[in-house]
Amino acid sequence: MTRLLRSTTAISAALIATAVALAPAPVAAQSTFTDFSAFVAAVGPYEIDSFNDLAEGTLAGPLTRTAGTNGYAVQAGGVPFDNLYVLSNPSLSNDRWLSAEEATAPLRFSGFASNVFAVGARVFATDIGGAASGTTVRIQAVDVMGNSIDQLISPTTANGFFGVRFNFAVASLTLTADNSGFSGAAYFPTVNDLVIGTASTTVPEPATVWMLAIGVSGLLLLRRNRRA
Repeated sequence: MTRLLRSTTAISAALIATAVALAPAPVAAQSTFTDFSAFVAAVGPYEIDSFNDLAEGTLAGPLTRTAGTNGYAVQAGGVPFDNLYVLSNPSLSNDRWLSAEEATAPLRFSGFASNVFAVGARVFATDIGGAASGTTVRIQAVDVMGNSIDQLISPTTANGFFGVRFNFAVASLTLTADNSGFSGAAYFPTVNDLVIGTASTTVPEPATVWMLAIGVSGLLLLRRNRRA
């Protein structure tokens, strides 16, 4: 009996140690990217929503969209500044940009599926005439575990890319143009080519790993007792 107890105790201890090692700890964003090629290389499977099907002008939000087979929602701020605005790329007539109608309204992307762990876009600010400017854009991203990033970028062209890859599913991505030094010129958060990265399998939550370890431990103990 003593030998059996020692053996099962050792097995349980080993399984608990394994669970601790395997349980993913809540961490901040795993990686951020300012280069599109580096982003897609790190993310793996991805889909893009180019917004090119949208007609130029005002759109009432929130708006439901898809990138490939992945659905999401986008809205601009809140009432009464909840209208989105579609612009045409001045350099490419069939290329559409998605922006906000109100300068102070943030663009918020959310409603992603549970297998979406990365999101990125061509991120920049536009002036009242629709031209890209070098105005700072604040980017805030949050995953389903509450991990977040809060970063400022100042892209000078419409090709300024920013992407984030989390260890857990993405909850939201919010973009705000800097109008703190307002002096007659207004700037609007604008995006192009929203990129959604998906995983073939989702990362298990810590509770799932613990339950699996406990279940396996119980089965091993039962098996040892039956042999005894």
